[in-house]
Amino acid sequence: MDNEPKYSTFSAGFKQNSKVLFLLFGVALLVLSVVIGIVYLSFQKIALNSLALQDSEFARQTDALGAFTDSMIQQYGMQIFYDPSVARLLDETDISELERVYDLRTLNAFVSSRNFLSSVFVFNRYSDYIYSTDYRMLSAPTDEFADESAVELFKNPDVETRMKPILRVAFPGEEFQHEYYSFMFFETTYLEEPRGSILMLNVDKSWYIDKLTELYGQESCLLIDEDGKLLSSGNPEIVNELPLFLDEVLSEETDEANYIMKRHGGKELVCLYSRIDSNDWYCLRILPLEECLPGLLELRNGIGAGLSLGFALLFLGIGVSLIYLYFPFRHIRAVLGKDGDEADPSGQIDNLLQKSGEYQKARNLRSILENKYIDQKLELVPPFTLLLLDGGDVMKLRELINRLCPQALLDRQHGCEVVLLMDNDALRAGELCGTFVQQSGCRCFCGIPRKTLAELPACYKILTELRSQQFWYAGQWVLSEKDCCCTKPLSDKSREQPHQIMTALKGRDLEGARALWQELLGEVRGSSYVEQLVVFHKMAELLEGALPELKPVISNDFMNKLRDIEELNSRFDEAFAAVVRYNQEQRKTRLDGIAAQVAQMIDEEYADQNLSPASIADRLNMSSAYLGRLFHESLQISISQYINQIRVEKAEELLRSTALPVENIAEKVGFSNPKYFYVVFKNVCGKTPLQYRKSIVENN
Repeated sequence: MDNEPKYSTFSAGFKQNSKVLFLLFGVALLVLSVVIGIVYLSFQKIALNSLALQDSEFARQTDALGAFTDSMIQQYGMQIFYDPSVARLLDETDISELERVYDLRTLNAFVSSRNFLSSVFVFNRYSDYIYSTDYRMLSAPTDEFADESAVELFKNPDVETRMKPILRVAFPGEEFQHEYYSFMFFETTYLEEPRGSILMLNVDKSWYIDKLTELYGQESCLLIDEDGKLLSSGNPEIVNELPLFLDEVLSEETDEANYIMKRHGGKELVCLYSRIDSNDWYCLRILPLEECLPGLLELRNGIGAGLSLGFALLFLGIGVSLIYLYFPFRHIRAVLGKDGDEADPSGQIDNLLQKSGEYQKARNLRSILENKYIDQKLELVPPFTLLLLDGGDVMKLRELINRLCPQALLDRQHGCEVVLLMDNDALRAGELCGTFVQQSGCRCFCGIPRKTLAELPACYKILTELRSQQFWYAGQWVLSEKDCCCTKPLSDKSREQPHQIMTALKGRDLEGARALWQELLGEVRGSSYVEQLVVFHKMAELLEGALPELKPVISNDFMNKLRDIEELNSRFDEAFAAVVRYNQEQRKTRLDGIAAQVAQMIDEEYADQNLSPASIADRLNMSSAYLGRLFHESLQISISQYINQIRVEKAEELLRSTALPVENIAEKVGFSNPKYFYVVFKNVCGKTPLQYRKSIVENN
C-alpha cells in the first residue's frame, strides 16, 4: 500500500508529459530515418567503390598474364628467327630445292613442338615469296598467297607493332574464316625502320584470350577491347546486358577502377569495370546488386518497412518499457517467488556467465594470433604451445579440452579448433594430442613450446601451412611443427619439369613421365602450399591443353579435400596414361594416312622407272629415311619392298593374260634392267618369270 501514492504520482506525470514525449520520439524517428538513408547510400557507394578496386585485381592479373604470354611467344619467335635453317628462308641468297624442303621441315617441327602455335609464315622480301606451314595456305609468291591479310602486313610492316600481338582475320566472309593474333619478327635499321625479311607467328585468337582469363575467370566476367568488341565471356547470358553500360565504360578516360549502376528488367544491375594498362582492354563484371552486396536489398527493404511501422511500434514499445521500468522489482520478485517453477534463475545466470567466459577466451586467443592488444588482466603463464585440431566429433573434443585443460584458450577458425595451452599443459602437449585423437577422432597439429605470446602468430602460420599440406603425411594423426618445412623456395627446375613431363608424354614415354613426376614431387615437397598449387595446376593445365577431355584434372575442391598424396598421384597417372594413349592413336592415324598416301602413289605410278623411296620423299617434303621409318612402322614393310611387290603383282597379271616377252613385261612394270627384274621376281614368287608362265599354262 505504501507504493500506491508513488504510482499515482508517476501516472499523473506520465499522462501530463505524454504529448511532449511522443513529439520528441517522432522527431527522433524522423531524424533517424534521414540519417539511416544517408548512411545507407554512403555505405552502398563506399562498398561498391571498394568492390571495384578489388575487382581491378582481375585486370592486373590479366595484364600480367598477357605480358607473360607475349614474352613467351616473343622468346620462341626469336629462337625461330635466328635458327640457321629458318635464316636461310629469310636470306637473300638463293637456296636449292633440297635445302628449301629441309628448312620447311624444320619450320614445321617448330610449330608442332608448341601447342600455342597455329602456323608460321616466312616472307622472303628478296624473292617476294612466302613460305607457309599451314596446309590450307601453301607456300607461294605474295601475289598468289591465299591469306591476303598476312600479305598486307608483310607489305606494310610497322616498327610499333614489331613482336606485339596483331589481331587479324584470315579468309574473311568465307567458310574457312579464322581469327589470329599474329606476331611479326624482323630486323630494323639504325633509324628504327623495318628491313630484311619477316617471320610471322600465328596464334589462335581463342587460345590467346583463354590464356589471359583461364586462371582468374568468373561467370560474371566479360573481356572487351578498346572498341567495345567482346573478346571473352564467362556466361553468354550477361552478354545481353553489356550494351546497357558499354558507352559509359568506353567514354571514361580515367584508368581507375569504377562502377556503374542501372535498373533493367525490374532489377538493379551493377557493372564493375577496370582497364588493362598494356592493351587498353576492359575487364567487366555485371551482376545484380543483391549478388554484388549480399543482403543489401533485404536490409534496405527491411529499413523501409521498419520506418513505416516505426512510429506505432515505437510508441507501443515506449509504453511497455515504461510500465516494466516502473515495476522492475515487483516483476523480479514475481518470477523468483513462484513455487514449483521449473525455471532456475541462478542456473540461467551461471550458463550465461559460462558462455560469456568462452567468448572472452576465444576473443583473447584471436587477438593473440592477430598480434593485437589483449586484456592485460588476463593471467597467461608461459610456456605456450599452440594446437590445431581438425575433424572428429567437435562437441566431444570441446568437452575434453575444457575437462583436461580448463585454463586453455579455445577458438574455432577456418573449420578447426585452435587451442592455446599454457604452463604444465604446454609441456605435455604431445600427450594431450594423443588423447584428443584417440577419443574424438580428430587430427592434431602440434606447435613447439614458445616463451612469449609474440611468437605465436608465426607458429599459427606454420601450423595452418602444415594442415594445408597434411596430404604428405597420410595415416599420421599427430603432426608436429618440426615435421613442417614450408620455407624451401620453388626451384627453376621444378617450374620447368611439367614441360619436360609433357615432352615425355608426347613422345609416348609413359614410364619416363612417371619418373619425372616423382622427381617433381620430391622437388616441390617442402615449399609452401601456394607454390605447390601453382605447380600442380600448371601440370593440370598442360594436360588439359593436350587433351581437353581431361578437364578438370584437379579442382580447388579436390585439393581442399585431399588427405593422401597417393590420390593426387593416381589422378595425374590416369591423365598421363590418357595423354599417351591419345598420342599413340594420333600417331597411328598419322602414320596410316602417310602410308596410305605413299601406297596410292606406288599403285598409280609403279610403271615409272624413276619411282623410288627418295623421289616419293621429295614430293612429300620429307627425308627418305624418315619417310621409310614411318611407312615401315605402319605397314611392317619397306617402301622398296612394297614397290617391288606391286610391280611383281602387275607382272604376274601380264604373264597370265598376255604373251609379251619377259623383257617387255619388265619394262611395263617399271624395271629398266631385265636381269634385276628376274632376281626380284624370283625372290617374291619363288620362281623365275618363265617358270611362273609355264606353271600357269600347265595348270590350265
